[in-house]
Amino acid sequence: MLRRALPLGVLVLSACAEAPIPAEPDAAPPPVAGEPAWDATVPPAPPPADPPPMAPAEDACADAGGPCDVCACRLCADELATCFADPFCQAVVDCARRTGCSGVDCLGSCGDEIEAAGGAFGPAVAQAQAVSTCRDDRCGADPAACEDAAPADPPAEPPAEPPPPADPPPPAEPPPPDECADAGAACDVCACRLCAAELDACFADARCEAVVDCARRTGCSGIDCLGSCGAEIEAAGGPFSGPVAAAQAVSGCRDDRCGANDAACQDADPGPPMPDPPADPPADPPADDPPPAMGGCDRYPMDELCSTGVDADGTAWCEFYIDQRGTCDDICAAAGGRCLLAWDDEDDGCLPDNRHACDHREADQICRCTR
Repeated sequence: MLRRALPLGVLVLSACAEAPIPAEPDAAPPPVAGEPAWDATVPPAPPPADPPPMAPAEDACADAGGPCDVCACRLCADELATCFADPFCQAVVDCARRTGCSGVDCLGSCGDEIEAAGGAFGPAVAQAQAVSTCRDDRCGADPAACEDAAPADPPAEPPAEPPPPADPPPPAEPPPPDECADAGAACDVCACRLCAAELDACFADARCEAVVDCARRTGCSGIDCLGSCGAEIEAAGGPFSGPVAAAQAVSGCRDDRCGANDAACQDADPGPPMPDPPADPPADPPADDPPPAMGGCDRYPMDELCSTGVDADGTAWCEFYIDQRGTCDDICAAAGGRCLLAWDDEDDGCLPDNRHACDHREADQICRCTR
C-alpha cells in the first residue's frame, strides 16, 4: 500500500456491484438439461491451509525501508499492533507493501491473501484497510510528504566539556647549601660535626672557604699550604690576613678534636647517635583458665562444673561431674532440669570416657542437663 487510494471496501463494493449473489445451498438446484444432477453427498472442498505464523509488529518494522514505512511504524503503532495480532491481516499488509498495490488493485496482486483472510469484507481485511488509511492520513501518499511527516531522530547531546586542567604545583624550593655535604674522609666528617662554629665563621667569607677547600683537596697543612695553595692564600690577603686566620682556626679545631691523621679521625669521629633499642614489653604472666560461669548451674548437686554452653537450637546446658549413684535423668529432674547427654568419667573428674544413655545408672558420672 505505497500510494494513496480510495478505501478498499468502497472500491471492492463498486467492483462487485454486478456480481450475482449465490443462492444458499439449503436445497438442491434444479437439474439442467444435458448435465448430471447435483449430488448432495459430495463433500465440500476443504478450507485453505492456515498461513505460517507471522512475526510481531515490532519485528516487521525492523526492516522498514522507505520514509513512509518508517513514519507508519511510528505514527500508526496502535493500528499495526491490532492488525499484527491476526496473522491473516499481517499477511495482507505484507503483500500490499511487497507488491505496491492499493485499494481494489490488491484484489489481483494479493487475492490469495485476501481470500485466505475471509474475503474482501472480512475483519482481517478491514484491519489491514485501517493500517492503510492511517498511513495515508498521517504520513502522506508520496515519499516527499512522508519525508516531512516522519519525525526525525532527536539530536544527540553534545559531549560534556572536559574540566579545566589543574594548576601545576609550585616548584619546590632548593634546600640550603650544605658545606659538609661532600665531606668524604673521616676527619672531614668529624670536623663538620665538632667544628661547626669555626666552619660557619670561615664559610661566611668566600676567600676563607677557598683556602679551606684547597687545603682539603691537596691535603696540605700549616706552612706547607703556602706552596700548594699559594694562589688562594694570596687572594685572601696573605698568610696573616683575616680570612687565612679563620681558615687556620678550622684547621686547628680539626687537629685538636678529630686528630691529625685518618686513623685518629676514625677514633675521634663520634658517628650518628644510635637509637636506643625498644624495650621489650614485660611478659604477661600466664593466665589460668577461668572457671566456667555458673549461670544457673548452681542448682545441680555437682562435685565439679565442667563447662556450660548453648546448642544450635538455643538450649542452654550445664555439664558437671557428680559422685553420686543414680542416673543423669534422675539427677537433672530432681533440680528441675532435663538430661541431654551422659558419660562415664576418667579419674573422678571432668574428663569424659564412654558415653551412655541418660537412664543408665552409675556410681559417678558426667551429666549434661538443661539450664
